[in-house]
Amino acid sequence: MSSNTLLITVQQLKDRTGLHSSVDEKLVAPDIKYCQDAYIMPLLGTALMNKLQDEIENDASGKPTGNYLTLWESYLLDALCYYVLGESPMTLTYQLYNKGLNRKTSDNTINPEVDEIIQMADKYKKRAEWYGQRMADYLLENHTLFPEYDTPGTGIDVFLPETNAYETPFYMGDDCGCDGGSYLPVSDSKFKRKC
Repeated sequence: MSSNTLLITVQQLKDRTGLHSSVDEKLVAPDIKYCQDAYIMPLLGTALMNKLQDEIENDASGKPTGNYLTLWESYLLDALCYYVLGESPMTLTYQLYNKGLNRKTSDNTINPEVDEIIQMADKYKKRAEWYGQRMADYLLENHTLFPEYDTPGTGIDVFLPETNAYETPFYMGDDCGCDGGSYLPVSDSKFKRKC
């Protein structure tokens, strides 16, 4: 397994969203990598992320199989696509060249203002969080189908699966009124709350 294995292709992103077919693949691929590492891995946990990457890398169709295919097709793809769209507006608008940062322009279009670009990114980020929460809920409900979800591994570099895809700018406290705890409310889980 390679940590550089992308969970989606640029073509899949274009097919599932409004990203134009003429967008250069090399501009979008780094955003896919970043989004799967920064947003998807925390929701899946390290072991499940590695399992999905193994499945995609080792299958001729580039898709996972079995329960992993259901997770990938029905939940993960939409979340990842919209996280990428949330990150891409700035990437596609501004690019680095040897002369520095440049803003792309065209003769036949009107370039949006920076505030409009940020609004568009926020719109897609909200969609991504909705799909991400849907995926987190599915994993909580069906965690027994994914042994890697219940056993994410150990070590300081391991992500334990998060159950909340929504980001908030301030801390509202833990549900049970304690620090720490865990993520699975299921009684037979090794990740029971420790309050």
